Amino acid sequence: YLGYCQYKLGLEGEGSDQATQLLEEAATTFRKMAQRFPTGSYSDQALYFQGDAYYHAGRLRDAE
Repeated sequence: YLGYCQYKLGLEGEGSDQATQLLEEAATTFRKMAQRFPTGSYSDQALYFQGDAYYHAGRLRDAE
């Protein structure tokens, strides 16, 4: 839930420095979740939201 909350708050204020920081923190949270539970039922969603958070944070290379 932490990553999704960070993600949603980041989207709410997209364009501000605080929102960018929240989106980057969300991406990190999602990455850690996918690494810790690679075969978990939510690992695919974690990877999707990781990429989307990086995209909205303006880190397009990391979003790939």
